[in-house]
Amino acid sequence: MPEQNANEAIEKDWPHAPPHRLDTNGVFMITAATLYKEYFFRTPEKLALLENTLLSLAKKYHWRLEAWAVFANHYHFVACGEEGALELDRMVKQLHDDTARELNRCDQTEGRAVWYNFWDTKLTYQRSYLARLLRAPESGQTWAGPSGESVSLVFRRLVRAHSSASNGQDDL
Repeated sequence: MPEQNANEAIEKDWPHAPPHRLDTNGVFMITAATLYKEYFFRTPEKLALLENTLLSLAKKYHWRLEAWAVFANHYHFVACGEEGALELDRMVKQLHDDTARELNRCDQTEGRAVWYNFWDTKLTYQRSYLARLLRAPESGQTWAGPSGESVSLVFRRLVRAHSSASNGQDDL
């Protein structure tokens, strides 16, 4: 084993500040929370701001949203990189910057911190992918699919698509 110079930094993950190792290939689940889990997006108009900004940026950055859910203090989405996809962490940063700026303008609270952090998971197995899609309904929440359908319809469509395409393989 090579000897390490005492001046060289060792890269370690810190569990309280998750590293974002996102690339443009694959399927990812992103979850983000507001600072102190404050209910900043508590009105239908503010939820629409968050959802519409997410949908617009996903298109701009070439990420196909498989499912998403927005709530007053957090959101989740599952996205798949398309041809020419740009970095997903840049998209999330712009989503946070744009929604915080607009929310603060509406609330007349310029400079207020809105977002805490985001967590990402690269979904590489069909079972983990489908489990993420089913997670929200099991806790009584509803996810929207690309056409606004409920997750149960999205799930059935994805199961058919992945089952026929995978030929028994359990990867995405």
